Amino acid sequence: MPDQKTAMKRHQRQRRQFMAGMEAARGGVYNTARVAIHELGHSAILWFHEAAGAFEEVTVVPTAQYDGLTTSTWKVQKTRAEMRASIATDLGGRCAEEYFFGESIGHVSDESEWKKMAMKVGVELLQQGGGEFGLLQVGGDPELQPVPEPPKSVTVVGDNPREEGPNCCRKGWRMVDAKAGPSEPKK
Repeated sequence: MPDQKTAMKRHQRQRRQFMAGMEAARGGVYNTARVAIHELGHSAILWFHEAAGAFEEVTVVPTAQYDGLTTSTWKVQKTRAEMRASIATDLGGRCAEEYFFGESIGHVSDESEWKKMAMKVGVELLQQGGGEFGLLQVGGDPELQPVPEPPKSVTVVGDNPREEGPNCCRKGWRMVDAKAGPSEPKK
């Protein structure tokens, strides 16, 4: 029959193993700096993007559900520009983490949100049908310059994430011309 001291040691060992498993499931030890950078990414997009919702508050105090949280208000009915801003805001935390730390581990809860919004944007574009290509356009904003026929060359994304907006997670994308192939990055 084990004595009380042995039982206490076993309990403490099991508790340490359980807590280590919880940390591994959360993506590692809670890192306030990483969470702050992640939330800064969301906040920066909300603050600087013209079509984004209204910034309310941000916290890096962990709760049972979140390590950090940035809150904002959005209209229920969104324009295409607001939908893209919503996706950019959701991706902002991931992009900030990748920029500062080289990888993102805190974007899991954000990912479901931007995927849902991207599906809404895609469905909305498909319902319009015809020659509308949505986000892939020849020059300018798709809302201002609808394309009646397929373009001969399509600008996908630039090489500099600071110039090109929400695609900051993607590295090494180039301008693509349907006939000539990939071009050199902009200087």
